[in-house]
Amino acid sequence: PRLSIRPLARSVSGLLPQGYLSADQAQAACVAAGKRLCSEAEWVTACRGEEQRDFPYGDRYEQGTCNVWREGHPSALLHDNAARYHDDPRNHLLEVGGRPLLQPTSEKSRCASRWGDDAVIDMVGNLDEWVSDAEGVFVGGFYSRGTRTGCLSRVSTHVRSYSDYSTGARCCKDPG
Repeated sequence: PRLSIRPLARSVSGLLPQGYLSADQAQAACVAAGKRLCSEAEWVTACRGEEQRDFPYGDRYEQGTCNVWREGHPSALLHDNAARYHDDPRNHLLEVGGRPLLQPTSEKSRCASRWGDDAVIDMVGNLDEWVSDAEGVFVGGFYSRGTRTGCLSRVSTHVRSYSDYSTGARCCKDPG
């Protein structure tokens, strides 16, 4: 029998975010949830918050505020080679110094893009997030990416069918 998988995007605090998503899988998950992949412009606007800051929490990079630029890369730790084995299912299970590399959603409460009394959490770090782009673009930076560009972190070197442990998604919904 053929296994049919129907991805569904959900936003739940305290759970590990879903990695290993291609842009096409991410788009299907958003559609199944009654949403769509965010455009890059929407994503950057949401990340910068109401005050249009370079980082969700402010204007300057602060190590450890978001789950990015961590002390270990899973493929390097497991295989002594950071450039390979990105499909190893153990990548998200690794801990460094007793702390998991991939953290539950909302774990970094200061990594919040503020909008009045509300906030969007984890837009920088934890997982890269696919945005709607015909060629394939993900943004935000994942936990082991050595980036200090915050809301402007962008990777456009992979096609939409690409996926690995670092690729996730965030969905948008039209107002109405």
